[in-house]
Amino acid sequence: MFETVVLINDHCSPNGGAAAVAIASARILRERGFKTRFFCGTGVPPQDLEQLTRSLGGEEIAHDPQRLRAIFFGIWNPQSRRTLRGFLGGFPTASTLVHFHGWVKSLSSSVIDVVDRMGFASVYTLHDYFTACPNGGFYNYRVGQVCTLSPMSVSCLFTDCDSRSFAHKIWRVCRQTCQNSVLQPSKVGRNYILLSEKSASVLRPYFSKDSRFYFVRNPILPLTSDRVSAHRNHAFMFVGRLSPEKGADLFCAAARAAGVSAVVIGDGPQKEYLMRRFPEHRFTGWLNREEVASEASSARALVFPSRWYEVQPLAPLEAMASGLPVIASDVCAAASFIRDGDNGMLFSSENEEALCVALKRSSESDAKWRNMSDRVFQDYWAAPWGTLQHGDDLENCYRAVWSSRERGAARR
Repeated sequence: MFETVVLINDHCSPNGGAAAVAIASARILRERGFKTRFFCGTGVPPQDLEQLTRSLGGEEIAHDPQRLRAIFFGIWNPQSRRTLRGFLGGFPTASTLVHFHGWVKSLSSSVIDVVDRMGFASVYTLHDYFTACPNGGFYNYRVGQVCTLSPMSVSCLFTDCDSRSFAHKIWRVCRQTCQNSVLQPSKVGRNYILLSEKSASVLRPYFSKDSRFYFVRNPILPLTSDRVSAHRNHAFMFVGRLSPEKGADLFCAAARAAGVSAVVIGDGPQKEYLMRRFPEHRFTGWLNREEVASEASSARALVFPSRWYEVQPLAPLEAMASGLPVIASDVCAAASFIRDGDNGMLFSSENEEALCVALKRSSESDAKWRNMSDRVFQDYWAAPWGTLQHGDDLENCYRAVWSSRERGAARR
């Protein structure tokens, strides 16, 4: 039976969803008595995990000032490979499980090759779509729409869909080719953790029929410590990166058309443009958790107008855990948690008029909105996504992975 879990992620500081979940998992596993270690490419670990962490102390590919190094190391990082080999050399394969969270932003797929060659049992949490899609999102940034092309097909290779340039798309294709040669998702049956019904439906066709899939609930913290009295509030809130695929511009335009108050929390390439175009809305930039809680306490709903699939966005679940209804686009993963008109509202993706109608409807009756707030709060806490549930799901997943490994060894 396994005793040690090694978590692998690009970052060891909470700068995004994958890192935040990996850090939370490390704490939960340690509390449950597992020998837990954390290997990462960049970042400074939280103080309580410092002794458990081995960080390369490198740069994220996108921020590496040595661009030539970034080009090559982003495809195959020999330093990551060499250091991980030495790090894992201290753990017996007979009692160690390796859990991958992310590798495309710093470590590269060279770390997958090391774990395979050393014979460790492994599982991969699919926080994004990079295991199938070169740009990680099944999204064409040039036309602002979900991409339905088959990843790495001829049509895909010649489509300029990247958020930066076609040259960068070509680099991503090279990285994907290298990753596919190691991971071989369509040929090799591996263990994968899926985070939502949406990501499952999108990704499963690109994996081997021998692949094994598990569902692990991410640990969710409510936006507020007390339940929000949403029916008494009037402002609508957006939380996220201000980039085209997230739909902040759609939210701002619909809020103006509906004549409702809008609060935009976040930053990104669209911020200056949105502030100029919509001076009547309030833009806060990124806020700490306490400040977000304060804004949520005064909000009527969280609006999540994402134009792309997402994988398992945290903000909608955090809002629901606080009794704050969510108004979401029907294309994104958040839609799988919402029953339109019952515990939240859905609108047709990219449809400003449909979102405007939803905003107006949600403002019409305080009594109806209170009932919706009641239902969303009850629904969430009937099956919460807390640290206890995350830990239980992880342990069940690990045991299944280990049993599968032992059955495979017995057959050999």
